[in-house]
Amino acid sequence: MARNLRIDEKSVRNIVKKKLKLRSYKIQKAHLLTEKMKQDRLKKAKVLKRRFGRGGHRTILFSDEKLFTIEEVFNKQNVRVLAHDISAANTAGRLATRSSHPASVMVWAGITADGKTPLVFVDQGVKIEKKITASKSSRT
Repeated sequence: MARNLRIDEKSVRNIVKKKLKLRSYKIQKAHLLTEKMKQDRLKKAKVLKRRFGRGGHRTILFSDEKLFTIEEVFNKQNVRVLAHDISAANTAGRLATRSSHPASVMVWAGITADGKTPLVFVDQGVKIEKKITASKSSRT
């Protein structure tokens, strides 16, 4: 704007801020919610509200699993190695290597209205699949 108006950038900022009382905002990504999505969410919320009203929330198990990998974490913009030359830097830890299949451990846990489950360490190569086993009477 300053270039188009042929005035100083600071003058443009002052006009926008003090005289026009405007602020500059960055464009941000946001999740799209259509009317159909809103209606579906409302229906699901009403079902949950009915279930909670009858104490159905006491039988719900919330669970999740997390894969922890064992690799060095670093920020290449902030982590530096001081050295006289590149070979000395490489020796001093400049190279953070990555492997295709790093050592890892899978951990599973759950929580209910009564408390939490103990941590379960899942054996290497075992897959965890979600299966819903709620009976028809508990879904209404």
